Amino acid sequence: MSCSSFAQDVPSSIATQSSNVIGLTFSYYQYKETSLDVTINAPLLGLDYTGTYAFGNDWFVKADTRLAYGLAKYSGSGTQSNIPYSYLDLRGLLGSDLSFSDLGGFVLAPYTGIGYRYLFDNQTGQTSTGANSYQRTSTYWYLPIGLTHRMPVGERG
Repeated sequence: MSCSSFAQDVPSSIATQSSNVIGLTFSYYQYKETSLDVTINAPLLGLDYTGTYAFGNDWFVKADTRLAYGLAKYSGSGTQSNIPYSYLDLRGLLGSDLSFSDLGGFVLAPYTGIGYRYLFDNQTGQTSTGANSYQRTSTYWYLPIGLTHRMPVGERG
């Protein structure tokens, strides 16, 4: 198995490219605390941004940002609906393209970095049974580790 810089067999179009990408995301959040019979569910609509800079020597950096918002439903000590729920996720990544021209011409791009996530559950007032609601926040740092696989599709000429 040979891993080398891009050879003629591996098109440079499958290498990591510098780019800016904006996207719209739909996701679904679900929290369960089975011992208390508590669930929180929220469909979320979000905006994503990824900025990539490829150095040209097979190394790249990425910045990912995700922001999502939705209205949650709570079930536990009563019920409550239309609870504002949101999260912000930020990641800074560093990676490198590894070319495998001897195995059919594909690229593996491992990456790692640092991530930060902030969740906000703005539950206020009272539930259907009169229990007091409260706001919840969650902040944490994490270590993203990943691998992107790229290969040419279609005929080669």
